[in-house]
Amino acid sequence: MTRLGLSLRQIAKNLGQSPSTISRERRYASGKTSYQSEKAHEMAQAGEAHRNQRRKCLQ
Repeated sequence: MTRLGLSLRQIAKNLGQSPSTISRERRYASGKTSYQSEKAHEMAQAGEAHRNQRRKCLQ
């Protein structure tokens, strides 16, 4: 969307998110030249799988 000339604030407003969320996501999933949605999706799925693992209850 920034290629279309939209600022981060405009993108955030269009998506209903805060500008800091958009900025963080761009840093998180940016490649050498641009945002990579496939990379972001894979990393999100990996994080979700990790969060959903059962934890042992230690006493």
